[in-house]
Amino acid sequence: MSKFKEFIGLYPLSKTLRFELIPKGKTLGNFKTSGILERDEHRADSYKKMKDIIDNYHRFIIDKSLKGFKLEIEKNDKYDSLEDVIGKKNDAWS
Repeated sequence: MSKFKEFIGLYPLSKTLRFELIPKGKTLGNFKTSGILERDEHRADSYKKMKDIIDNYHRFIIDKSLKGFKLEIEKNDKYDSLEDVIGKKNDAWS
């Protein structure tokens, strides 16, 4: 671990602060009459549904594209070193 001490503190650490916006005065009434909150809630719900649909579609395309694919690796010194790093043999690589 002492090898890495020279890297500690080299770069600043960024943090994100979160605040809650609370409408004051007539602002809440303006939000309600304009319907902006309802549209935003609908958009958030629609996003969740569409994200699931798109994720499933991408999963389907990837599975279809990789069906029957086999990675062929020529065994050599680099392959043996990689096996040493992993610490176990993976049947998919042989």
